[in-house]
Amino acid sequence: MARGSIEDRGNGSFRVHVSLTENGIRKQITRTAHSPEQAEKLRTKLMHQKDEGILEQQPKGTLSEYLSRWFGEYVESNLSPSTVKGYQYIIDTHISKTLGKLTLKNVRPENLQSYYADKLKAGLSATSVRHHHTLLHTAFKHAVQWGLMPRNPADAVKAPRSRKPEMHTLSESEVETVLQHATVQYYPLFYLGLFTGLRQGELLALRWSDIDLLGAEMSVSRSVVPLKGGGYVIKDTKTAKSRRTVALSPSTCQVLREHMEKQMSNYSRLGLTFDNNTLLFCHTDNSPLKANSVSGAWRTLMKRLAIKNIRFHDMRHTMATTMLRAGVHPKIVQERLGHSSIVITLDTYSHVAPGLQHAAANKLDDIYNKTVTNSLPSLNKLTKTSL
Repeated sequence: MARGSIEDRGNGSFRVHVSLTENGIRKQITRTAHSPEQAEKLRTKLMHQKDEGILEQQPKGTLSEYLSRWFGEYVESNLSPSTVKGYQYIIDTHISKTLGKLTLKNVRPENLQSYYADKLKAGLSATSVRHHHTLLHTAFKHAVQWGLMPRNPADAVKAPRSRKPEMHTLSESEVETVLQHATVQYYPLFYLGLFTGLRQGELLALRWSDIDLLGAEMSVSRSVVPLKGGGYVIKDTKTAKSRRTVALSPSTCQVLREHMEKQMSNYSRLGLTFDNNTLLFCHTDNSPLKANSVSGAWRTLMKRLAIKNIRFHDMRHTMATTMLRAGVHPKIVQERLGHSSIVITLDTYSHVAPGLQHAAANKLDDIYNKTVTNSLPSLNKLTKTSL
């Protein structure tokens, strides 16, 4: 690494590494570029600064320069591929062209508030602008920790409030219709989605070693994450709550048994190896089905059945809503969904709460009917004294 090195990250970004010795201690300086040409120019620049003795481990300058360092030294190694991809887009498409030109230490709360307002006027949703705020707040937090800023300017700014999206779910009859018309290829996947509430990435990462048909349960611990350019990675789920065991209904076990038998037969016919590491939903090379293809098949089915506003993810909402309306305890639904807190579950499915309240009130009558309601005095017999 005498003249520095360039690492192709495989997701459209490149890391430039240069070694630096300070006070007898060898350190590695890392910066991020977004094209081979930009990476080569950056390496030349850094090596020139090193030769001149002006290469700093903590660069000073614009917000864009700082974000480039923060991206390479923190974001890429600590956050999920989907978050990395989203942050890269926000920085390149939005922040670098506006706020990025400001000197890092001179970024003020009013700059951020003006930036948020401009983005809303330009047509970005409040939810999207909140993502920008989250990125900037986290980046500035690290800048403060690294001694590059005296305080976090995002602390003094309120991100716009995002509207809670309207939730759409399938009715019981629609679920039946969907399963009746699903293609042979996608029937087991759609069935499992409707009866378990797993996220799409979790469904596509399932191996047969995760399935216990005798115990009627499955283990959820991984998720497929699509990458920019068409690739993918299979990663552990984000939180401990996301790693969970989900009980399977008898009908779901039957669907999975039939799916396994068919998959084993196909593999045997093609001379392929079928084992515990084989994915439930995959191509013959054991690569998972593409998320876009799965979502596209779902949209095609919804269009054919004239069912509007139902996304693939809404199968998850359908399962949760159905269970809550059936009287299943919210804690069980939370564990099934993999929410980190029951508060998230209750807040997400607050639309079900009125029905649950009435059901709970009616249950009190059922419980106390023989001992209390039979002894209630008639209202016209109540005296003023008793009132």
